[in-house]
Amino acid sequence: MTSTARRGNGILGIVLRRILVLPLVLLGIALIVFTLNRLVPGDPAQVYAGGDRADPADVARLRELWGLDRPVVEQFGRYLGQLLRGDLGWSFSQRADVLDVLAAKTPATIELAVAALVIGIPSGLALGVLAARRPRSWVDRVSSSLAVAGMSTPVFWLGFVLVFVFSVKLGWFPMNGRFSSFAELDEVTGFMTVDALLAGDGGAFVTAVRHLVLPAATLAVLPAAVMARFTRVSFVEVLGSQYILAARAFGIPTRTILWRLAAKNAVLPLINLLSLIVPSLVVGAVLVEIVFTWPGVGRFLLEALQSRDYIVVQSVTLLVGVLYVLLNLVADMAHAALDPRARR
Repeated sequence: MTSTARRGNGILGIVLRRILVLPLVLLGIALIVFTLNRLVPGDPAQVYAGGDRADPADVARLRELWGLDRPVVEQFGRYLGQLLRGDLGWSFSQRADVLDVLAAKTPATIELAVAALVIGIPSGLALGVLAARRPRSWVDRVSSSLAVAGMSTPVFWLGFVLVFVFSVKLGWFPMNGRFSSFAELDEVTGFMTVDALLAGDGGAFVTAVRHLVLPAATLAVLPAAVMARFTRVSFVEVLGSQYILAARAFGIPTRTILWRLAAKNAVLPLINLLSLIVPSLVVGAVLVEIVFTWPGVGRFLLEALQSRDYIVVQSVTLLVGVLYVLLNLVADMAHAALDPRARR
C-alpha cells in the first residue's frame, strides 16, 4: 500500500470514529443543556402570564400548553423529538419561532465573528512569531505584555473606551448599530458587507464596514492575545528542537527555517486552539453586542435570559455546543492530515 493510500485510510478512520461517537456527544449536550435550563430559577409560564400578578389559571394553562406540567423524562423526550424535526420551539419573549429569529439574527453575529477572526488571528500570529524569533528580547517583552493585557482587559470596558475615543471624541466611526438608519440596502444574505457588494453600492459597503470596525476590533482582542501567547510557546519549542539546530548549523537561512521547517510543526497545536476560539466568540459577542447595540445572537440571548425565555436559552446553548463539537471534528481532521503521528 502506498503512503498516500495509508494516509487517506488513516484520515478516513479518524473521521469515521468521530462520526460514530458524534450522536452520543450531541445527545449528552442536549441532556446537559436541558437539565441546566430546568435548574434556572423562575417559571417561564408565570413570567409570560404577567409575573407575580399572573392569574394562576393562566399560568396552569400555559404550563399545560408548553408541557411543563409533565414529568421531566417526558419533557426531555418531547424536546429530543422536536430537535430531530428541526423544531427549536417557540420564543414567548419574541412571539416567534426560535429558528426563524435565529435565522434573522445569526448573520449579524457571524459577520461580527468573521471580522474579529480576520483582525485577531493574523495579529496574534504576527505577535507570537516576532516574540519567538527573539526570545527574552524587548520585542518578546512587549509582545507578551500586550498579550497579557489583551487577555485580562474586560471586553465591555474596552468597547466603551473605543466608543469614547473613536466615536465620541474623534468621530471616526459610528457608535452603534450595523447600518445607517438613513441608508437603504436590500438584504439578500443578511450580511451587510456582502449585500452591499452584491448591490454594487460602494457607499453602502463603506458604511457597513465603518459600523463593523469597532465591535470587531473589540471582539478580536482576546483571540489575538490568546493566539499570540500560544504561537510564541509553540514556535519557541519547535525552534529549540534538534532538527532546527541542525538546520542552523548547516547555514540554512533563518527565513527558510522559520517558515518552511518550523511553521509546519508549530502550527499543529494552533489548529486545535482555533476550534476553541471560534465558539468562545459567541460568549464574547454577548457583551460586544450590548455595548454596540449589535442585533445579533448574543444580544438575543441576553434578552432571553432577562425574560427567562428558557426555550431560547437552551436553543442558543445547544447550537454553541454543536458548533464546538463540529469544529473539533474539523480540527482533528486537519491535524490528522498535517501530522502523520496522529493517524497511527
